[in-house]
Amino acid sequence: MASNKEGYSLLEELPTHDGRYKSRRNLDLWFRIGLGVTLGCSLVYNVFQARSLVIERSRPDHCRSNFSGLAYDTPVVYESTPAFNGTSEDEYWSGLDASPFAIALGAEDAKKYGLGPSVPFPWDDEKQIYYIKAFHHIHCLKIIRHAFKVYESGVQYKQREHLYHCINALRQDIMCKPDDSIMSSRAATHVIGDGQVFQCRNWDKLVDWAQDPVRNACFRVFDDDRHVAHQLEVYSFCPKDSPYYATVQAYYERHGHKPIYEDDDEAGGYTAEHGYDHHDG
Repeated sequence: MASNKEGYSLLEELPTHDGRYKSRRNLDLWFRIGLGVTLGCSLVYNVFQARSLVIERSRPDHCRSNFSGLAYDTPVVYESTPAFNGTSEDEYWSGLDASPFAIALGAEDAKKYGLGPSVPFPWDDEKQIYYIKAFHHIHCLKIIRHAFKVYESGVQYKQREHLYHCINALRQDIMCKPDDSIMSSRAATHVIGDGQVFQCRNWDKLVDWAQDPVRNACFRVFDDDRHVAHQLEVYSFCPKDSPYYATVQAYYERHGHKPIYEDDDEAGGYTAEHGYDHHDG
C-alpha cells in the first residue's frame, strides 16, 4: 500500500502532458514575437538606409572629385551650337588657358592621392610635376580646332602624331567615364540637348585649385600648336605669391632666358614681340 502512495507522489511531482504542451506553445509564441520584432526592425533599418542613399545621391556634393574636391553644384545651360562665330569664336578659344595643366606636388600629397613618381619639379627637389587631365583636354581640343582651321586655308597640319595622340586621349576619357545624361532632340540636324540644364563641376574653381601657390608649378602655355625647345622656360612664370618666385628670378638674372619655341631660335631668340618675356607673373 505504501508503495502505491509513493508511486502516486512521484507521479504528482512529474509535469503533466498538458503542462508540457502549454509550456511549448508559450515558447513558440515568444519565439515568433521575437522573430517578428527582429524582422520588423531589419525592414525599418533597410528602408532608412535606402532613403539615406537616395538623399545622399541627390545632394549636389555627391561624387566629389578625388583631388580638388569639386562637386556637381554648378548649373550650366547646354548649347548644341556655339553662340558666337568668326572673330569672337577665335577670341573665346584663345582665352581658354591650358596653363593650369601642370601642378607641383610633394611626396606626401602624391602618396595620399595614390600617384606614382613623375617629372621632377625644377625649383624644388622635394616636389614633382603632375598634370590635370581637364586642362590637357582643353589643350588637345585647341590643337584639333587649329588643325581644322589651317586645313580650311589649304595648309596641312604638321604635328600629326600630336593630333592623333589628342584624339585618342579624348576617346579614352569618354569611354572611361561615360556620361549617361539623356538629351532631348529636335527635328533640326545636330540640335541635341539644346537649352537643357546640366549640373556641372565649376571650371573656375578647378583653375583656382590648380593655381594655388601651394601647388602652382609656374607653368604657362602661350601657343598650343608650337613645339617647346627649352622646357625649363615654360616653368619660369611664377606669380609673385609663389614660394619659388625669388628663386626663379635669381636663376634667370644669372643665366638669362632662352627661346621657348624652336622657330624662335631661327628667328633670333627671345624677343618682347612674342609676348612671353614678362616672367613676373
